[in-house]
Amino acid sequence: MCERSSFLKTLIVSGALAVTGAAASAEQLEVYVYEQGYLPNLMYLGDATEVTFVNKDAVTITLNYADTAETEALAPSIPAGGTYTVARAMIEGRSLQSPWVDGVGHIGTEGTFTATAGDPPLQ
Repeated sequence: MCERSSFLKTLIVSGALAVTGAAASAEQLEVYVYEQGYLPNLMYLGDATEVTFVNKDAVTITLNYADTAETEALAPSIPAGGTYTVARAMIEGRSLQSPWVDGVGHIGTEGTFTATAGDPPLQ
């Protein structure tokens, strides 16, 4: 009985540490960027303070806001396999156009990204 009790205590403590660790890592979110668009393409920021865009393609890309009259870049060109981290304030409530592929232009026309405050709605 003592061994079982110790195991249960260890399991409970490990679970609590995992939840605490998950909460701490929730401060930064990642978005994968492909030529055709973003994964995910809609992000609820929750408690995140930063968002990192990860270029998962073999081409250099630029991220531009979609909700401005002129082309305004969110980030400088991100090389293949590169990353770019922005503060929450840079994207909260904003939309991005499909990624601009350097030397080619927009490949995907439906691949926009939107960041919104709060948590996802309950299903």
